[in-house]
Amino acid sequence: MCRTLLTDAGITSFDLLYNAGFQRKVNDIGRGLNDAIQRAATMQAEKAGTKQRDRAKELNGLVAKGMKETRERAKKLPSFGSPGDFPALAKTILAEKDEARASLMLNSVIAGHIRQGDGWSERIGRLVAILNQDLTDLARAYVDAWLGEHLANPDLLQKLLTTSTNGERLKELANLYRGQWQPERSAEEKHILADLNKVLKMNPMPGSRTGLAKSIHLRLDDPEPLLGRNVGNEIVAHRKLFNRLVLKKGVIGGKRTVALIEKRVSRLISDETLRELSRQQGSLLDRLVYLSKIHKLAIGPGNRATVRKYFDQFISSRDFESRLFENMNSPLQRLHSVGVLHRAFSQADMDEETAQTYLPGLEVLQANLIRKGNLIGEIDKRTEYPATKSLFVADLMAEGVFAGRNVEAMRKVIEHYLSDPNYMTAYLADAKNPRQRERKMEILNTKLGAAGAAVPAAPSDG
Repeated sequence: MCRTLLTDAGITSFDLLYNAGFQRKVNDIGRGLNDAIQRAATMQAEKAGTKQRDRAKELNGLVAKGMKETRERAKKLPSFGSPGDFPALAKTILAEKDEARASLMLNSVIAGHIRQGDGWSERIGRLVAILNQDLTDLARAYVDAWLGEHLANPDLLQKLLTTSTNGERLKELANLYRGQWQPERSAEEKHILADLNKVLKMNPMPGSRTGLAKSIHLRLDDPEPLLGRNVGNEIVAHRKLFNRLVLKKGVIGGKRTVALIEKRVSRLISDETLRELSRQQGSLLDRLVYLSKIHKLAIGPGNRATVRKYFDQFISSRDFESRLFENMNSPLQRLHSVGVLHRAFSQADMDEETAQTYLPGLEVLQANLIRKGNLIGEIDKRTEYPATKSLFVADLMAEGVFAGRNVEAMRKVIEHYLSDPNYMTAYLADAKNPRQRERKMEILNTKLGAAGAAVPAAPSDG
């Protein structure tokens, strides 16, 4: 509700709560504070069933009272000069039996210290300098919370980032969260973010990381593209960003991050966009392979379901086979096209249940092509030598022509050729010396081994 107001003033919500100077600064910015109070009063009155005017009067009174108390408290506040003085002062304040008073005092002291900083960079620098001191866990938690507030405003934090596009900035924020930030140029090695990164790398810092997660959420909620207008590149960029946000356990920013990225991707993977992208591909095979890549890149079950809708439309059409094999006169071309499509779907990152709605049908289609095209008979016509036949099949397998259960069927074809008693004798008949025999056996072992077939030993010279 007060984000724009705070951004315009260049402060955080903590500053507004604990420092009289910052309160005066906000109060001097037009009607910003009053407008925020009016909006809050409207929301609260609607929820409580009271009059907005009465609630606004109450809130104005509370704000005025709080500001007066802050001004009075500021007159009695202790202060510290260098970061090294903070640990002892914090220890004294936190020894106060009244925990609420101690909390109020320490937050006010921190607010007074960072107010002396000139700009967002120096303010963050002052907090980082304090965190580099020997602090108790409790004192560190207070400073961490302040730093988190500063990191939660992407509009002000953006001034410190070293990159220009929305995607690059999000990557910077993710790298900071991980403690893996790197400067874009060597001249920036002394950048304030380098100092911040060291602190985040060495300490848990839950407040700071929560602040960074909020900044990531706000940047993701902004409709600005990650890179530019090219939809394909944007889809790829969102997948890369999502991968960067994934931790060993969970995602930076949790479910909110996932939901925001899914929402962004849904705008990219719309029906209209998918129709246009698929039209840009040449053949039906090209379209389906391209869409399978989009499916793999898509984030969220809803977006992937949108892509699969187009799979279903193409595959269930009556002219699917004729369109898939259009301009393919060779039986091997047709076999290869089914293998390509099967492999594309296998690599589209579908769950097992979803994959089974597509892959078995493609395997049956290919098995029918093998049978109707009399593939084995055509191979037998090529040569009388079983070794040559087996190597031809092995080459087709290496090219990925066969899919699923058909791979095992063709392996059995190879084994059938291997069972010929003259297999090895005929294969090695033209080898004129031991080196040629060795080379031919090396080729046989490599190719048939890759196909999963057991190669018999070469007969001895004797």
